[in-house]
Amino acid sequence: MIGDLLGEYLKHADLYTKVRILLEDASSIESEIDEFFSLFEIHYDDLYDWTRVGPLSEEQAKAYRHLMRRYESWYQEAHILIKQYYPEKEKEFVELHEGKMEDDRRPNFVGHKVTIFTGISDLIQLKFNRRYDRQEIIQKIIGLFTKQQAILIGISATINIIEKKEENTYDTTSQETNAVAATSASQLIERLFNRFQLVARELQNRWGSRSVFKIENEYDVQDLLRSLLKIFFDDIRPEEWTPSYAGSSSRMDFLLKDEGIVIETKKTRKNHGDKEIGEELIIDIAHYSQHADCKTLICFVYDPEGFIKNPRGLESDLSKSSNPNISVKVFIRPSG
Repeated sequence: MIGDLLGEYLKHADLYTKVRILLEDASSIESEIDEFFSLFEIHYDDLYDWTRVGPLSEEQAKAYRHLMRRYESWYQEAHILIKQYYPEKEKEFVELHEGKMEDDRRPNFVGHKVTIFTGISDLIQLKFNRRYDRQEIIQKIIGLFTKQQAILIGISATINIIEKKEENTYDTTSQETNAVAATSASQLIERLFNRFQLVARELQNRWGSRSVFKIENEYDVQDLLRSLLKIFFDDIRPEEWTPSYAGSSSRMDFLLKDEGIVIETKKTRKNHGDKEIGEELIIDIAHYSQHADCKTLICFVYDPEGFIKNPRGLESDLSKSSNPNISVKVFIRPSG
């Protein structure tokens, strides 16, 4: 029995390792996408109503082949895992790669297909069917790529490494499993933070006269982040009270109880930068250290105007506040 459980644990621990490596590779590929599209000029052809790129130079062709090999290799490896462990998402994963087409329902176009969206593969191959500028293409590709990564991360939510009836008997194994799951959840949350500014910007560019969503304070940050978290987490508990510290108590922004994670959000503003945010988070860390369900505190500081003068330094200093009761992670985004 113990041998079977250990074998099952090791198998899934290996799976988590594969997912982690693929996510690390994905971050590198995103940087390469940005670099690749900075190598050439993109033109809009008024006559044919499409975007075109001139003949590639030797340097551009070399960069193109390298990027295609890296992405296609990543896609094939990730596809194998999705197919085996998350089959209900395989169709969506493939469509993000290949694009999506549907039957044209207009009476005179029976049998024709219409493009719903162009996939990553065609976009990297410079096959565009509409007007794009360079930044739009990069955002489009990375947006689709981020969705693929989210599906990949979702594998962890589909796996029950140890049956619940065995949890009490093999407590050590269960604790190790929970630690792995919490790490995966933290990685997913970090990726949401990394894309938060992109999503916020998109919500300010809407069709017609539709109202836009502006982020003006911490409540707006929480509203958008809550919506993003709901894509991946079922049990999100907002604003639970923390235990009293130094005669006062406070409300936490989000508690992911199953993962043992608390998320605290901040938004900078004029005269509310490094010093003020740092002092607030120090107090928050002291509060959360006493909360029974908080094993990991993740602090998200949204700083679109760049009021934080030394974001990496502040992240590093506050993350050192981790102690045996709580792991502290601080993310200031955009990263400047």
